[in-house]
Amino acid sequence: MNKKNLNQTCMGGFAVLVVAAGFNDFGQCNVSAWRDIVAVSAGYRHTLGLKADGTVVATGCNEDGQCDVSAWRDIVKISAGYFHTVAITGQGGAVAAGRNENGECDVREWSSGISDIAAGWQYTLTVFGN
Repeated sequence: MNKKNLNQTCMGGFAVLVVAAGFNDFGQCNVSAWRDIVAVSAGYRHTLGLKADGTVVATGCNEDGQCDVSAWRDIVKISAGYFHTVAITGQGGAVAAGRNENGECDVREWSSGISDIAAGWQYTLTVFGN
């Protein structure tokens, strides 16, 4: 895709076109139908998209529930990890889905004040405050 085409894909502050390339054995690159996306995150074998309305879409391996995000609402930030997914809500709290082998999804007590979040390989990292 050349720069001219890329510039034409952005309207209203969110991506009109989402493109993925590479290893796709688990469907993690199946994003061509996604619309109204404002952010993306690539995990080990799954991919996330944050929609302009605060909902989240996911594709790829869902072996441990890491793509079970369709019920999430009012999300402002997403991060895909190894076999888990984390996000920040509009109230500054955290939500998580997927494998919790080492406590990487134990974020329920993180109910407010979060400004950033990242899902790693079997762990989750967050920043409280501005």
